[in-house]
This record gives sequence, structure tokens and C-alpha cells, in this order.
Amino acid sequence: MDRDYPGTCSSCCECPLPAFAYVSRAATKTKVGFSEFVNPSTPPKYYLTETWSSDGGGGCTGGIAGCIGGAVGDPCNGTVSTAGTATFDRLTGACTGYDTQNGGARVEACGPYYFFTYCYGNCYITDAAFTCSSDTETYTQTTYSSSSTCTGCSATASMTLSNEYTTAQLETDTLARLPTTWGPLSAFGGYPGDLASTELSSNEASYSVMDSKYQLAHQIPPGGTYELTWVTRFTPDGGGAVVNTPQSYTWDGTIPGNYNQSDPTTWPKSPVFEVDHPSSNGTITLANLTVNCGAGPTTLFS
Repeated sequence: MDRDYPGTCSSCCECPLPAFAYVSRAATKTKVGFSEFVNPSTPPKYYLTETWSSDGGGGCTGGIAGCIGGAVGDPCNGTVSTAGTATFDRLTGACTGYDTQNGGARVEACGPYYFFTYCYGNCYITDAAFTCSSDTETYTQTTYSSSSTCTGCSATASMTLSNEYTTAQLETDTLARLPTTWGPLSAFGGYPGDLASTELSSNEASYSVMDSKYQLAHQIPPGGTYELTWVTRFTPDGGGAVVNTPQSYTWDGTIPGNYNQSDPTTWPKSPVFEVDHPSSNGTITLANLTVNCGAGPTTLFS
């Protein structure tokens, strides 16, 4: 049945169609962080902090241009010792990293330095005489380590992910993004559609919510009485039991002094009702709206 103009002409005339005004507020948030190194969890996990360190040193010949400011073929001698931390801000998504190799300066890319398990100058890449007897890397979901033993050089590195960005934190952060104030109600018109909703993505990486307020206005009926009943209906995503919560409003007979039958803004109005987002994925709508204006009830939509 048409939700904007339901019923027959006679029932419409006996029990006029109420008008709706409503306003919504919504928020969406996506997880930020570092992904797991191997065998990602289901759903995937994200970590807000990465901590790394590396240490190595030795010497070789045949260095690359720019090795400690030298030219190709200059000896590369020295040591590397780094340690740093990079952290994501849950709310802003900004990542900040620091590494001691740079004197504690900001690491602009917020990237890990754990891959630099080299003898200073990357000699092992360019010097044919520079050989390694062992070169191993080990991963878990949240840890990385490597060890290299080469001609005249050895190096180790490690990295750890920590401070998981949990789904519970994502939901809290999303709700914190909801506007603290409501906008004005819309102009009075037809059925408002979805009033509230919740959507946690299947990989739990994003979360969205919507809340609403609504109000009903009605023409003064010939019978002098007016009663509205309806339900707020929660329909879960993916099937499942529908939940109906009964609502009602009865006009007390007070006629506004500026009443104009053709102007819904002057009609008698219900209180403003608020609908919060559901606790699980799904939507909330209005349903089973029935009007009784003294001539028997008329169901406008179901």
C-alpha cells in the first residue's frame, strides 16, 4: 500500500493522513593501524603501535655512491643501531613515528626501520665479495625478527605490533563522532523511511550508525477525537526475527489558535519521538500505523 497516500478516499476523509517531520544524525568510522605480518586473523586485526630495533656493523669495499658521503668503490665501514616506535591515533587516523637513527626526529612515512638489517651503506647488495653465511627471517602475526651473518658484518632486527584496535573501541569511537546537537526537523510531509540503523562491516573494519527524531501532525477530524498507534520495527540484516515496539499518541482535543487545515505546521502535533540505532546490524522503521478518529480505526500502512 502507498505509504504517502494509503487507504481509500472515504477512509482518508474520515481519518486524515498524519504528516511526518524528522531529522537524523549519523556517524561512520574505519579502523586504522598496522596489519598482521602473516596469517591474518579472521576478521583481520589492526594494531596501533609498532616498535622496532636493529643493530649491526662491519666493513666492506665497493660501496655504492653516497655510502657515508663517499663515492662508488669507497670503503663502507660503520655501525647501525636504530630503535623506534610508530603509533596511530585512533580518532584522527594520524600516524607518528620516531627513530633514534634520525636523532629522534619524526619519521615522515611513519614506517618501520626494521628492514634495514644491513652493514652500513648496503654493501651486501653491491659488493660481490660480500657474502653471507646465514640470513634468516622469522614472522608471527605480530612479531618480526631477522639475523644476518656476513663477511665482516653481522646484523639483527626485530619488530613488534601491539595495542590492537578492537571492534569495541571502533564502536566507541564511532559513537563519539555523532553530532552532539540535532538539526531542525524537516518540513512536514510523507513517511520518513528508515529512522535508525547500525552496520558493522563483515570484516569489522568499519562501523556506521544513524539515529533519528520524528514528530506527527494531524488534521482535526470531524469526530473530535484522534488516536494514533504504530510500532517502531527493527528488521535485522541477513534475516532473523523482526521486533516491533508499540507506540501511540492520543490528541487531547486542544485546537491550535492558528489552525489552518491546509497548513500542516499549524496542525495538532505529537511529542517528538527519538529512535536510537539498534545494538546489532539492521534498520528501524515505522510500521502498522493505525488512525482512529471516531469512525473506527483505519490502518494506513503495515
